[in-house]
Amino acid sequence: METQIISDFISKLGSSDLRSFINVLEAYLESDAFRKSIEFMGFNSESGYVYLTLCNDICIASRHGQDVDFLAFDDDGEEITFPNYYDALQYINQ
Repeated sequence: METQIISDFISKLGSSDLRSFINVLEAYLESDAFRKSIEFMGFNSESGYVYLTLCNDICIASRHGQDVDFLAFDDDGEEITFPNYYDALQYINQ
């Protein structure tokens, strides 16, 4: 069942969105983020972000095939962008 969900997700992405998804997966694997469970993966058609949300609420996101952003959220729910996982993790742990 999970394989079908991933397959359905990937088949709905355009070429630059698929590149974004690959960038997100590579960033997940190349950082300490891979030690955290993936809670959700998705595509936000409004922002163009393809993203993974981790169990610690950090998102790894990319849009239009560009480099990834690591996202955390402040107390008001506003998105804060970080250049790497470590900086996002430091923010949520403060």
